[in-house]
Amino acid sequence: RAALAEAIRILEWEAKGMPTTGGSWRLRDRVSTHDGPVRRAFDAAGAVLLGKTNLSDLGLVPDAGSWVGGETRNPHDLTRTTGGSSGGAAAAVLDGMSAIDWGTDIGGSIRIPAAHTGIVGVRLSSEAWPIEEIFPDVPAELSWMCAQCPLARGRKRVRTLEREAHAPQTRGRVEAEAPPAALAARRPDHRALGQERTVASATERR
Repeated sequence: RAALAEAIRILEWEAKGMPTTGGSWRLRDRVSTHDGPVRRAFDAAGAVLLGKTNLSDLGLVPDAGSWVGGETRNPHDLTRTTGGSSGGAAAAVLDGMSAIDWGTDIGGSIRIPAAHTGIVGVRLSSEAWPIEEIFPDVPAELSWMCAQCPLARGRKRVRTLEREAHAPQTRGRVEAEAPPAALAARRPDHRALGQERTVASATERR
C-alpha cells in the first residue's frame, strides 16, 4: 500500500514527542506524551508524519498567525493571508509540502483556508470520525458543531484518505440517539426567520 503523506496541524492532535501547543505562547513548551486516536489511525494506514503546521492562538481567529509559529502567508500571493485557523495546513498542502493535512472545523477553520487557497476541505461526519482526545478540549456546548476535516489538493486524494484511514474509536461502536430536547434546541425557528412558507413548500415537494 502506498504511504499517505501526512502533516498534522498544531492545534489538536497528540503525537508523542512533538510539540502540541494549540499555537499558544502560554503553552509553547508543551510536548505530547502519547499518540492520540488520529495519529494512531494514520499510523495504521501507513501515513508518513511530516510535521505540524501553524494556526492562530488556540484556533480562535480566522487567520493563521501566532507568537509560536509567526505569520502564515498565502502561496498564491505572499501579501495575502491563507485564512484560518488552519491556514498553515492549507499553505503546506497548496505548496506541495504535504499531500494532506488534518484538522477540525467549528466556525470555518477548514472551510475558510480552503476557500482562500483553492484547495479541498471536507467536514466529515462525527459518526465516522468522533471528536475525542483533542487539544485543547472543545467545550461540551460546542462539541456537536465540531467536525474532523481533511485538506488536500483534490477530491481524489480525499477519497483515498477516507478509504485508507479509519477512526479506531468507531469500530464496533453504536451511537446513541440524541435526546429530543437536544435536537429541539438546535432546530432553527423558521417563523422567526420569515421562512415558514419556504420550509412548508419544500416539505410538500418531498
